[in-house]
This record gives sequence, C-alpha cells and structure tokens, in this order.
Amino acid sequence: LWFRTQQADDIEICDNFLLGSCASGIECHRHHTKYPYHWQVRRKDTGEWISFSDQNQEHLEKLYCTPEVRRVSIKSGWQTWQLDFQTMTLDQDWNYDRVRRLSNSTSMEVNPHFPTVWTFYWKDTCTTWEEYTRDINSELEVAFQVGKRTHHFRINGQNYTVFFKRAIQKNKSTGFTRKIRRRPAFRSTSSMQLHLKMLGGLSSKTVSNCSNTITGQPLPALTHLQADNYLPTWEPQYHEDFTKTLVEPLEQDFFWVHQRFHETLPENKFLIQEIFRVHNRNYWDKYMIHKKYMSLQLAKDGESYNEAFLFHGTRRNAVDPICKHNFDPRIAGKNGTMYGHGSYFARDSEYSHGFTLQGKNSDCYMFLAKVLVGRSTVGKPSFRRPPLLHKNTCSGLYDSCVNNSSDPSIYVIFDKCQMYPYFLIRYMEVKGVVYA
Repeated sequence: LWFRTQQADDIEICDNFLLGSCASGIECHRHHTKYPYHWQVRRKDTGEWISFSDQNQEHLEKLYCTPEVRRVSIKSGWQTWQLDFQTMTLDQDWNYDRVRRLSNSTSMEVNPHFPTVWTFYWKDTCTTWEEYTRDINSELEVAFQVGKRTHHFRINGQNYTVFFKRAIQKNKSTGFTRKIRRRPAFRSTSSMQLHLKMLGGLSSKTVSNCSNTITGQPLPALTHLQADNYLPTWEPQYHEDFTKTLVEPLEQDFFWVHQRFHETLPENKFLIQEIFRVHNRNYWDKYMIHKKYMSLQLAKDGESYNEAFLFHGTRRNAVDPICKHNFDPRIAGKNGTMYGHGSYFARDSEYSHGFTLQGKNSDCYMFLAKVLVGRSTVGKPSFRRPPLLHKNTCSGLYDSCVNNSSDPSIYVIFDKCQMYPYFLIRYMEVKGVVYA
C-alpha cells in the first residue's frame, strides 16, 4: 500500500483508494491515507506538511469532532503547543506554525459508505453547543462550500445572518450574536470496518482461527474438543514465563475486542492504542484442564456450560505480574470485597475502567479475560469461597459469585484455574492533550 500525501492545499483524500479501487496508483493526484481524514503539521522553516502518527490521527479527530473543544495541547518532548481548532494555528513560535485536516469527499455518490458529513453548531449557553436543524444545516453547508461570506435564514419568526469567517450568528432584530462552529461527524473505526479497505474490509461473516473461543457460546460436546487447544498464533515459549503478542488492527479479533470495549465506553471519549494476546502456557494449560473438568461436572446435572469474556481494569504496575502469575484471588480486598474475597470481573468495560489508574501519557490498562463462571450465586462480603450448592455438607460448591442472580454484571472468582488474562487492552481517555 502506498500511503502518501500531497503538499498542496485544497486536495481531497482519494475515496477510490479508501474503497480499494484507485486505478491511478502512485500517479493519483489525490491523497492516499489510511482513514477518510488525515492530520498534518507544517514546518515553519521549509513549509513542508508532516503527518501525525496513526495514534494521534484518531485522537485529534475525536477531539475535533467534539464541538465543545476549541483548543488542545500538543506535547512533544519538552515542548508544548496550543492548537486552536478554529484557526488551525499553533501558539508557540517554534519549529511548527500551522495544522491542517485533510478530508475525503462529502458526496454520497462518490463514497456511499463514509462520506464526510459536516455539521454546524450554535452556542446555547456557556458550555452547550446545539446542532442546527437539518434544513438550516444544509443551507449553511451549501453557502460555505461555494465560498459565501454570509448566509441569511429565518427560523421561529426570527431573521438571522451567519458570518462564516467570524464564526458568529447575528439576530437581525436584536443584534444579539452567538458563536457558531462547523465540525465533521465522527466516523468510528468499527462503523467503517466493512468498506474501508485500509482496515482490511472485513466481511461480517469473516471469522478468525479462534473465533469460536470469543463468542461466549457454550462449550461444545467433549467429543468435539480438539486435542490441542492452543491458538495457532502462539509461538513456543522457552525461557520466558509469558509473552504479549500484538493484535494487528486488520485482525478480526481486534475488531471484536474493539466492539466489546466500546459497548459501554464511547468511541468519542476513549481511544484504544494497542491490544495484545497474552501467552502463558503454564496457566493456559491449567485453565483448559479445569474447563474440561467443570464441563463434566455440569453435564452430570444436565446444566449448560457458561464461559465468558469479562473485563478487569488494573494499574500499569500490575499488568506484567498478572500476565506472569495470573489473577490472584488471595490478594483480594484492595478494591473492596462486597461479593467475596476473590478476583473481580465485569461484564461492562465502563465499570472496569473505574479501577484503572492512568499512567504515563494517560495510558490505561484493562484485561478482557476468559472466565469460567459456571454456576453462580449472589455473593457476600464474608465469602472466601463460593457457598455450597445444597445444604448437604457433601454437596459441591457454586463456581462463582455475582452481584445479581437474574442479571449479573459483576463476577467474583475464587480459583485461579477459572480465569486467564486472554487480551490486554492499552487505551486512553480522550482529553485535550495530544502526545506527539
């Protein structure tokens, strides 16, 4: 793939390239970029436009698509710039002076899947920005695109004039003015996944080699179990207790984890930076052995198996110890023991985010773990193991404790063999600071 940008202004990103059908190749006069947007900064001495990193591309885009955000900080080493989104200028008179955002077409005919959609906002209060109605927004966009300096419109019996360069709206009768802003609608990676060829253009029917392990479906009959349940992507470990392998953005597993993570943490406020698979053969073996044992015990009672992918937020200094030693229910209590003295997992990433602590460059860490939840019951603070299934002292135990028996969202596990740190997610909360 030939990613490249032109130095001239007023050139669009090539939609044919984004959709995988640019016949011109390297001779195309448009920009060839990974996304339908692209951020660059200009060197003051040479006038050359230089691209931000892939990670910063999505971070800047999310901030820019938020109308409340006027300025953001860009940090590089010991230098810090203030970027003004309205003027696209940097405040410090150092090596760089301007920023630009490249964009693809706004035409549905050119790109029916993810054209750029611009929205005009007006400031209602000190902090609230409201969208104009669809009709008024269309009028304003047409006027802006043809280069008009002003546009007049009438709504609710009042006449207004919009001054595009000054970014204000003025009531003709009262003279009262309001600030306005024009920002694009945010296009999430997942929303473009099927058609954006730079992300692989994955079909909704595409599955990876381990897709059956991440659907959360019941365990198949034991006669259908493969002899070796290690992932094909795992490499032999010789002198290492564990390894972390990067999940590439083009992989279906990345797409799946991305979707699960953003079910409760919105994409415009949180940015996934990297996803890793954790390889620890010792604890994976123990997990798989216990998985077979539990399925046999449940089958005796005619119950279905229940294995789930659950979230576990943690601090940076706990990431490698968990990868090496697994989750440890013996050290429970740091974040409470409301449902028992065990390792806590959550159905929703939003809940687990509350137990992370931002580290360097605002990084946060969360595991998406495989958990054998089995038969669950509501936990109590005094529990150091699951209670008996029946009053009979020879009865077996429940497999886990939960916060709610009818709709559980928090799970407590007391046995290390019932959990495995499968995926590690490094992410950040989108704030007004970009680390270049």
